[in-house]
Amino acid sequence: MNRAAECFVTLLASAALLFSAACGSTGDDFPPNLYAITFGEGVFVAVGQDYSIATSIDGEDFYLEAASIEGVMQGVAFDGDDTWVACGDDGVIATSTNTSTWYFDLLPTDKELRGIDHGAGNFVIVGDDGLVARSPNGGAWDNEETPTNVNLEDVAFGDNGFVAVGHDGVVITSDDGRGWTSRHSGTIEDFFGIGFGDGTYVAVGRNGLIKFSHNGVDWFDATMPIVINLRDVTYGEGVHVVVGDEGTTLSSSDGEHFVVRDSGSDRDFDSVTHGDGLFVAVGRGGRILNSENGTHWF
Repeated sequence: MNRAAECFVTLLASAALLFSAACGSTGDDFPPNLYAITFGEGVFVAVGQDYSIATSIDGEDFYLEAASIEGVMQGVAFDGDDTWVACGDDGVIATSTNTSTWYFDLLPTDKELRGIDHGAGNFVIVGDDGLVARSPNGGAWDNEETPTNVNLEDVAFGDNGFVAVGHDGVVITSDDGRGWTSRHSGTIEDFFGIGFGDGTYVAVGRNGLIKFSHNGVDWFDATMPIVINLRDVTYGEGVHVVVGDEGTTLSSSDGEHFVVRDSGSDRDFDSVTHGDGLFVAVGRGGRILNSENGTHWF
């Protein structure tokens, strides 16, 4: 069976504990690399290697909700109501209304889908070669024209709409997922992640790159306290929190001045989210970190 055929299936919850923040893997298999995490309706949803989709109600113990298929999930988002959408390699998407049953489908592209967010009534996915796809419900998707053909790594929705970032310092913006405009970021380094909180967009990337913007248009240098690849950023508890390679964690109260924090790990972390008073970071080998304040990790 080819991958396309494999993806048109419904995958049900296995109800098996896969890995734990405290104990690591609870099974015989090495935990999957996890590349993205989000929070909604009291549930943390993480996605990653072999199209793994795992859920947790406490941010510590994660349960496998989708069986393994060859490929990688790289993004996941919640619409604030009742729909989760995950995206990954070769145009694969997965949708769920309960985080237990996931429906896999394919967009009409073989490009990698790398990031996703929701806002202004739309899910927006970004990916390779400047790809942007938009959907009001996670089911029917429209490809949107963009002013770039570089790989887009991530997208975030904030007060001034969607902002997508990618390689070579590319930043593009849109009010609602339609009609994208290039912005000058002031760098040619690769961006890997972007988040929004407290009126500020924060974008992070290669070699410790951190930029911030209050409107998505005008970008400024934040402090760069470490020269290492930074992968993702989120906001909660009054702080912006960044994660990256070799266990790197940073925090900032204003999105401009960042301080290095001790995560207690040397694993690469690819994604971080905040929900229910807890930061949860995920990364390679299924490693999970928790923090209540973005400063002290366990």
